[in-house]
Amino acid sequence: MESKLNALIEKLNTLGHGPVPDSNKTEVLSLLSGYWEYLKGSDNQKTLPYKLSRAENLSWDGSILSFDLERHGGTVNGSSRAELHHWDVNLVNNCANISQAGIRQIYPIAPRMDIKQKANEVAEQILSREQHENFEWQTANHVVLNISRIIPETNMKTTSDRRKRFRAELEKIMSNQGYDRKDFGSKMGFVLPDATISNDKK
Repeated sequence: MESKLNALIEKLNTLGHGPVPDSNKTEVLSLLSGYWEYLKGSDNQKTLPYKLSRAENLSWDGSILSFDLERHGGTVNGSSRAELHHWDVNLVNNCANISQAGIRQIYPIAPRMDIKQKANEVAEQILSREQHENFEWQTANHVVLNISRIIPETNMKTTSDRRKRFRAELEKIMSNQGYDRKDFGSKMGFVLPDATISNDKK
């Protein structure tokens, strides 16, 4: 354990105080990873040694090695943002802690979309019995939607949330207009009962 710590400190001291050069970053992080488990607080936020390979902005002041570490848990779940932790590793006191935490935008923010307005637009197209790329008429009274066309894909979480809200809003509108929900496979659809059409024809 002590030999690993000494190797890390020796390497940092040879580089001098200040930012760690990119050319030495891999070696420093490898030495830090080998000693990481012995540092108090290093397990904060389940920060395992292998995750240190993503560390950036390394800097050494003679006792503290600091760096930023981007965490990707949110992006795995579809978020366009990642957590950014600023670590201070005190090699004199043998402890590591997250001194600052923030958010980094990884993917561009999807343009805002008025879901209620979009649902009303599509409902109006359907009720007008238009031929439109947003949907397809399976029969004279059964329409199936192309959700991917109506709500284009952006990042996973935003797309999923928007489509869920759109479906709920459109179903409410179409139900008020006498349409029943009738999906076609995995695609959302609506049908106007034959009785309603028959009554309209009288």
